[in-house]
Amino acid sequence: MLVRDTCLEVRWELALIVSKWIIFLLVLSHIVIVAAEAPPTVLFLGDSLTAGYTLPIHNAYPALVQDRMGSENIRVINAGVSGDTSFTLLNRLPMALATSPNMVFLCIGANDGLRGTPTASIYSTINQIIVSIKRQGIPVALAGMSLPSNYTESYINDFEAIFPRLADNHKLSYMPFLLNNVAGVPTLNLSDRIHPNKDGHRIIAKQVTEFLERTPLFLNATKQIHAKEAPAAVNAPKK
Repeated sequence: MLVRDTCLEVRWELALIVSKWIIFLLVLSHIVIVAAEAPPTVLFLGDSLTAGYTLPIHNAYPALVQDRMGSENIRVINAGVSGDTSFTLLNRLPMALATSPNMVFLCIGANDGLRGTPTASIYSTINQIIVSIKRQGIPVALAGMSLPSNYTESYINDFEAIFPRLADNHKLSYMPFLLNNVAGVPTLNLSDRIHPNKDGHRIIAKQVTEFLERTPLFLNATKQIHAKEAPAAVNAPKK
């Protein structure tokens, strides 16, 4: 009887050990899979050019960037708001950053320029936006902008100079002109000749995708998120 009880006790202890190891391995494999598959989140901040004026959000260029790169490689948040100026974006910035992105793609200032806002004021406000984002440890990529030709040449030049100056001062990854190959092309814009249509957004998405794929900023964001989510140490169960 004693031998039988001892055998049952040994078998029970072995079963407990095996079950602990099974649970440990399942948890470990889950953590590794999550860490390997989680893509970086890129927050697109901007105005109607980012929001996709009059278009469904899935036809705006941020969503098309995710389609091109694959949802396993990037998670996109489109925080573009039609009518936004640099000032209104600065005011709503804390709410936008509450999404905890791994990177911000910033393109703002077009509405400021269309209103003839002094370029020194535009520069100052966008500078505050960038400083606020970087203060939270979030890397920023900046896209430049231009204006229609009915503005004075001196104002257009001063406006365009805002963006490379900001990029240089803050050492940002810089895309010189968001609307490259789209602005001024009738078939790629709505009837207002300012906002890209669906075909225009496809071209923007292609160019933004190429920009992200070659910039170290996006690659570093990918590495950092994997490093954060990977377990520092997982202890094996004690026998």
